[in-house]
Amino acid sequence: MSQLRDLAHPACSGNPSHMSEYRVSSGDAAGDHGSVHHISTIVFHAVAVMVDPSLKVTTRTIPGGSTEEVACLTYRAVEG
Repeated sequence: MSQLRDLAHPACSGNPSHMSEYRVSSGDAAGDHGSVHHISTIVFHAVAVMVDPSLKVTTRTIPGGSTEEVACLTYRAVEG
């Protein structure tokens, strides 16, 4: 797995892009505390899709917004 993540195309760097690919590691050998960094690409890929309509990955409409609106939404979601 690459240390750099391609958020537009996570599979290219060996990272998940959808919840169907969600996996939590059983150990912490990589110091990833249950794969939090590895699976973060799922959330941030969703952000990339909202910001860049050319990345559309579904037939459903994903409501987009301004970059500022998406940034605020992302911060609120990640902040908890």
